[in-house]
Amino acid sequence: MKIKSYAKLNLTLEIDGKNSNGYHKISGVFQNISLFDEIIIKESKNDLVTVDNKNISQSNNIAYKALKLLKNEMQIKNSFSVGIKKNIPISSGLGGGSSNAAAVIYGLNEMLALNLSINEMISLSQKLGSDIAFFYTGGTCLVSGIGEKIEKLNSILIDNFNLFHVPINLKNKTRHMYNLINEDNFTDGKKTQELKKLILNSQKLSPDNFYNVFFDVAKANFSKLKIYSDEMYDNFNNCSLSGAGMTLFSVSNKNFDSNKYKQFFPIDTGIEIVS
Repeated sequence: MKIKSYAKLNLTLEIDGKNSNGYHKISGVFQNISLFDEIIIKESKNDLVTVDNKNISQSNNIAYKALKLLKNEMQIKNSFSVGIKKNIPISSGLGGGSSNAAAVIYGLNEMLALNLSINEMISLSQKLGSDIAFFYTGGTCLVSGIGEKIEKLNSILIDNFNLFHVPINLKNKTRHMYNLINEDNFTDGKKTQELKKLILNSQKLSPDNFYNVFFDVAKANFSKLKIYSDEMYDNFNNCSLSGAGMTLFSVSNKNFDSNKYKQFFPIDTGIEIVS
């Protein structure tokens, strides 16, 4: 089975506070884009996940963990090989790992006719991470809670996205970025609700409608990211950050430097089974 595992952008990302268990409560509008990893799942003698990028070990690969989790939960005896061709940069804020995990569970659900519903797959995925849930629905969604509450929205009206992945290697990046956030950065979700209203009214979106709680924090702590964000703003007259970093994106149908900025468009799915 061949699967396309799509990346996402955070058009808004707000932190509303913390739960008693320490997890941050978020609200945001997530959007899939036409950048994708390619995944092939086959029956095999042993469970094996291979990635063309040698920086990911099998034991640390969330796609491998997803395979093992599904097999244990559904008492599946068969073994499978999963081959992943990475096009989504690693640890980039584009959700590549989470998308891959969702694609493995979704693909095996179809391949083995397990008949799991989206809600059942989301519930299962919570054991791996809350940010996997979005990809089962995909497209344009309001995401809340700790990432597990998904509300499908209309497709957005917008120009293309120009992306630049800032080359900053940061161990445990997401945890590190959350540690830089304090209560002064918390918001009430109003920016996300305003964007949701525009989308439901089928209005064309502007970058002025976007917001990411991590953007100012990232610019203050990583001079390289600020330099590139200023450059993108000079070129495109707008710039935003996806996830906890380190991918910047601007909205424009123009692309001033195709060697530097990769252009993608919004799509209405998070996972696509090709064959």
